[in-house]
Amino acid sequence: MSRNLICAALIMVVGAACSSDDGTATTSGATTAGAPTEAAVSIADFAFTPNPVTVAVGGTVSWTNEDGLPHTTTSQSGAWNSEALQPSETFSFTFEETGTFDYVCNIHPSMSGTITVEG
Repeated sequence: MSRNLICAALIMVVGAACSSDDGTATTSGATTAGAPTEAAVSIADFAFTPNPVTVAVGGTVSWTNEDGLPHTTTSQSGAWNSEALQPSETFSFTFEETGTFDYVCNIHPSMSGTITVEG
């Protein structure tokens, strides 16, 4: 079996990183040289999952409301505010600078999360 086929199988099963022939290590949507460029966050059971999340500068986080009630994703610093996401709705935000960004659901303030953006 070729190295690329083995790596593809590992990525699909466990999200493991493998070296390609050019020496670049990859996982789905990320390189081991830095943070992923995309992240998906589920809003379910009054929680943001996964939490915390790390993305690279220029990376996008998408939140999907999988609960039966509306929720928001609202930055504590004012960087973004999704407004109320109804069940099955998605909101995305692209991070253009490094830092740590705490956020909450304005409707249910006990729900909170953190996004770390790496350069």
